[in-house]
Formats: sequence, C-alpha cells, structure tokens
Amino acid sequence: MEMVHRFYDEYYFRPKAAFRVVWKAIVNRDVPRLYVEAKAFMKLRAQRNKAVKLTRSQPLIRRPRLAQARKNGLFPND
Repeated sequence: MEMVHRFYDEYYFRPKAAFRVVWKAIVNRDVPRLYVEAKAFMKLRAQRNKAVKLTRSQPLIRRPRLAQARKNGLFPND
C-alpha cells in the first residue's frame, strides 16, 4: 500500500502530468468533473496516507511458518 501511495504522489503531482490533466479538462470543458474527481482523489489520498502511517507505526508480526523457514535457513535473516 505504501508503494501505491508513493506511485500516485510521484506520478500525478509531476508538473507535466498535472498540466496535461488540467489542459484536457479545459479543452473538453470538463472542469467541474475534474474538480469533483480531484476532491475525491485527495480524500482517498489522505486515507491512504493515514493507513500507511498506521502500518509504519505497528511492529511487524512474523508468521510462524516464515519464522520456521528462516530458522531452517531457507530465507536469509533480516
């Protein structure tokens, strides 16, 4: 989820991408639709940001099988 959040931030907040979206809305006279979609996107972005911060603050819980596989040398230790 963190990578999705990062991708959207890096892609949609680039000047070229933002200009392209706004320009298409102006040319197609879809500015009101763009406004509604932008509000929805920013709300979803805020929710994702909150979820990412919450998962970062919680410690990782290791599954028994994964811990056992690491103990047996199938995976390198972190």
